[in-house]
Amino acid sequence: MKAGDDTTDILPAAPGPVVKASPKTDGKKADGKVKLLIKGLAPVDVECVEKVDTAHVYSEAGIVYHFMLNQTNLQHNNNKYYMGQLLEDDAAPVYSVWFRWGRVGKTRQHILIPCGSNLQSALAIFTKKFRDKTGNLWAEKKDFIKQPGLYDLIEQDFGVGSLFSFHPLSLQDLTDSVQQEDSKKENVEPLPSKLPPEVMVRITCPNPPSRLSPRFFVFLGVGTMLRHLSLTLIMLICDVKAMERTMREMNYDSRRLPLGKLTPSQINAGYNALNIISLCLDKLEKLRHPPSSDDVPGPKGRPKRVPSCVSESARVRHDLLEACNLFYTRVPHDFGMRIPPLIDTPNAVKLELDLMKSLQDIEVAFNIIHRETRDNSHPADRHYQALKCDINPLSTDDKLLEVCPSVLISFSFSTSILTQIKNCSNQKRFVDGMGSLFNLSQVIKNYVQWTHAPTHSSYDLQVLNVFACNRHGEDKEFRDVGRRYLLWHGSRLTNWMGILGRGLRIAPPEAPCTGYMFGKGIYFADCASKSANYAYASRDRNTGLLALCEVSLGESNELFDADYKADALPAGKQSVMGVGRNTPDPHTWITLPDGVVVPCGRLIEAKLSQPTSLLYNEYVVYRYNQVRLRYLVQLRFNFKY
Repeated sequence: MKAGDDTTDILPAAPGPVVKASPKTDGKKADGKVKLLIKGLAPVDVECVEKVDTAHVYSEAGIVYHFMLNQTNLQHNNNKYYMGQLLEDDAAPVYSVWFRWGRVGKTRQHILIPCGSNLQSALAIFTKKFRDKTGNLWAEKKDFIKQPGLYDLIEQDFGVGSLFSFHPLSLQDLTDSVQQEDSKKENVEPLPSKLPPEVMVRITCPNPPSRLSPRFFVFLGVGTMLRHLSLTLIMLICDVKAMERTMREMNYDSRRLPLGKLTPSQINAGYNALNIISLCLDKLEKLRHPPSSDDVPGPKGRPKRVPSCVSESARVRHDLLEACNLFYTRVPHDFGMRIPPLIDTPNAVKLELDLMKSLQDIEVAFNIIHRETRDNSHPADRHYQALKCDINPLSTDDKLLEVCPSVLISFSFSTSILTQIKNCSNQKRFVDGMGSLFNLSQVIKNYVQWTHAPTHSSYDLQVLNVFACNRHGEDKEFRDVGRRYLLWHGSRLTNWMGILGRGLRIAPPEAPCTGYMFGKGIYFADCASKSANYAYASRDRNTGLLALCEVSLGESNELFDADYKADALPAGKQSVMGVGRNTPDPHTWITLPDGVVVPCGRLIEAKLSQPTSLLYNEYVVYRYNQVRLRYLVQLRFNFKY
């Protein structure tokens, strides 16, 4: 019998008949949404239709009798889970044990074991199953050790905040909320069954369309203290459904490990597994290019016989396979009926690192929401306050400077422009005529358009909104080491709540360094489209966000090829610059009054002292306090093909 074979389990005898549940849709809406009824410290599994409305998950002394297990085995094409819950009826001390298991993508199997009033029998069934599947005792699950061939325990956070406080702020949820309240009242005007197109621009429209119920607009922002554009941004980055959709696209299985129940230790375990995979790939690469016997000195200078690499390669490949099994077990993936792919290239490692980064930011986002003040304010206001980051739309009237010759000369423009300013008889009129240079919003728009790389030709970028950002406490932490540049950083929409709330961070020690071109650091670009690619926009979801950060580069170590150990900076260097073949034209760079350089210029061919493997410049710092978030730019990606 194979360890973990679910078809041969023998359950201990229990009072009453065993009830085998068949797959049903109870507990689910027609659109596939799952309605969780929260009682106690964990939700009853919605598939347990006999108990979901009449029982709760048993807990004692803060211990929740619920487990979710996971096992992936590439050799045998296994990608399965096992769930267990000890249930107690709401009306009386009557107990039952619920198990559900199966392969991802297949019809789930489940069983409900009634135990009557015999709590000890229910505990025995529950704990025995946990021991059989994991090789660990339930009483010692805090010190859980993964056993070969058995299931791994997925840690889940059942904090009340993760279940109640995160409002996705999506249009359908807001509509449902209004309709639910209306159902309790009499003679209330119903909401339209199909919402008109005006609702899609509900926040930016100053006057609500008259044919929509005023009650609806209370949920759309009338009841919030936020400015309309700031509210739009909060709704964009706080959409839980968008987070779940993005994770599904990256093959993450949020059913087995919901996003709101992620723990830092679970994420670190995923990073650890990826690090093992990366080390295996490094060993295989070295084995592909072994030293010849002539290169290895033996006794008395004679050439030493080099042992065959075949057996060593086979051993490392086996280790790689086990490491992939470990990663997929620690970080559940849904590949349907497909065999989980072997993570056997640096690019495959990079894709999984992107997933881990997103999970890390989402975990931070949920933790931010957990700390919200519980009151009757608008959900968007609570989310905004929890971020501890001031976000204000940048007006087209915001100027870089007052019209004063001494201030004008402090800016770094081309010589021809400075000459015209000096010789102009009416300097105010000249500056007004050159508003595109002196208006901060326009400077940022120019920075986007001028640094759109010719190789990124599948889309155009349109600036929708620009927000000035000030993260609380970031100014105090900021360390100025010189050469402050305003540079781009791109990321998925799902990551921005975590970024705004915690700031840009460096990958943890558990992460492999080989997934990063210049080691583990915070990456920036002076080419807008290079950073925009990391927003991963699509035709269906063509909105993205880019940050403009003040980055104190100090003295940069210039590199022309990838170096995974670049974070070990030489003495006197505070950053790395990956030198590209194309660079913004320095003649149109601007230096802001506070000394920050904006390298906004059309891309030109750089004059290099040696060949480079990079098309565009890349900047990396290895201390988070060399970065200060200044602006957030909302973009529309207009795809051409």
